[in-house]
Amino acid sequence: MKGMGKALRFLLLVVIASIILIPSFQPSESKTQKTVYINVAVYPSIVPAIKVLEYALQYGWTAGSSHYQFNVSEISMREATGRGAKPLNTENYDVFVIGASARQYIHGIDSRWKNNVKQFVAGGGGYVGICGGANEASQGMLNPSSIIDRIIDAGVLGIANVYVNDDQEQEWQYLYKSSGLEGGVPIACQLTDHPIVNVSPGNPRIIRYEGGPGMYLADKADPLLGEVVPIAVYAEEISEKAPIHFWKKVGGDGR
Repeated sequence: MKGMGKALRFLLLVVIASIILIPSFQPSESKTQKTVYINVAVYPSIVPAIKVLEYALQYGWTAGSSHYQFNVSEISMREATGRGAKPLNTENYDVFVIGASARQYIHGIDSRWKNNVKQFVAGGGGYVGICGGANEASQGMLNPSSIIDRIIDAGVLGIANVYVNDDQEQEWQYLYKSSGLEGGVPIACQLTDHPIVNVSPGNPRIIRYEGGPGMYLADKADPLLGEVVPIAVYAEEISEKAPIHFWKKVGGDGR
């Protein structure tokens, strides 16, 4: 019996030693999800749609073992010129977004503002322009016909090789007669197979049009401009779907 007792004690010690020596299971770091933040600078505006844009940018997605998340901040004119508490540069931000606004036309006349934004893009920063922000990225208007057109032309960045078609007596009329966030004309847009838009559940995709620009290729030879790749085109003529009748007094006569 004594021999059996020693054997049992030895077996117990072996079992204990085995438990101690077997490493505990831990998930490998390669399977641990990491979060990658994409820092987005949004240019503010008095237009309510900017707040809608900021809300829409509160977005994230997962790919593989990484979760990507937009980190959205508003920046001031001073920060856009490269000064202030958190200036616009590629160390602080990955993307600069200008939405439906007109203030950038005036701010773009300031060479410090214009040069810093262009330097940000040339250094690898992204730029997203919507409505007035799209105008800002362009070469402006090939044939400006009003004071507003000339102000836009003076302030544009010229970072995209396109001209804008945004006439005061045509497209802008939809903007002037807009009823705000609940307004706009539903227009079909034909999407391409570009990965940015090919996730859309429908094609053509209906958007609410409120006077944004049409764009066509410009003739600039600067190699920094790169290739222009359309990802969506208007599939309907806005003025035919929703004609606007406006009255203008010319030489004493209404027309």
